[in-house]
Amino acid sequence: MELIYQDTCIETAQLQWQSEGSIAPIVFSIVGVIAWLVFILIYALFWSNGFSLFQNIIVTMVSLAIAGLLIGLMWVI
Repeated sequence: MELIYQDTCIETAQLQWQSEGSIAPIVFSIVGVIAWLVFILIYALFWSNGFSLFQNIIVTMVSLAIAGLLIGLMWVI
């Protein structure tokens, strides 16, 4: 009886682990958002002096799109 119970517990734990998935996409998403925010902050403080408002908006939108694509790719793969 104990052997069957132990096997059932192990199978249940394995199924639970498989259904929860990996934590890597969550961590990558959080790190990606923080990295994007740091990039925008550094860009706004140091690199945006020579650009017009329109160019700054385009840089922000393109960088957000790239960050979104990388995060989305991580969730798909």
